[in-house]
Amino acid sequence: MMRKQLNVWLPEELRKHVERRAKEEECGMNQIVADLIREDIARQSNEFVERGLLTALQEMIRREVHQASAQLRFDVRTDCEQFVESSFGNLSDQYDWLGDLLLSSARNVRIVRRLMYVSLVRTYGLNAANEVYDEAKERAQQVAGYKKRKRSIYRK
Repeated sequence: MMRKQLNVWLPEELRKHVERRAKEEECGMNQIVADLIREDIARQSNEFVERGLLTALQEMIRREVHQASAQLRFDVRTDCEQFVESSFGNLSDQYDWLGDLLLSSARNVRIVRRLMYVSLVRTYGLNAANEVYDEAKERAQQVAGYKKRKRSIYRK
């Protein structure tokens, strides 16, 4: 390696430090100054490498976090869709079941009404059974009319 001369003016404290270190290490002041310059070069190159690594690490972390959050959003969306589908399926099944119960109840009511009419005819005669039937029909219409009026009041 070719050697070149470097003339530098230093503050007195720095020169004394270099001189003291040269005595401690038993080498020349030139060697101490050269070592200090080499250390500075290595430190600066490491800083550049560290800055580059830091930037690369930040970008990698940013990508990983973005990817993880996207995956979490997808998982949540999928879970919500499955929940909604299963809920609508359950509701649909319950509505079908309720409809079947209502139809069955309506059929049973008609059967019971016929049986009671026949029982009234056999017990009290045809005229009494018709009177009771007509009176029950009027009451049912009054109740239905009352409910209709009540609903229409609430709808306004």
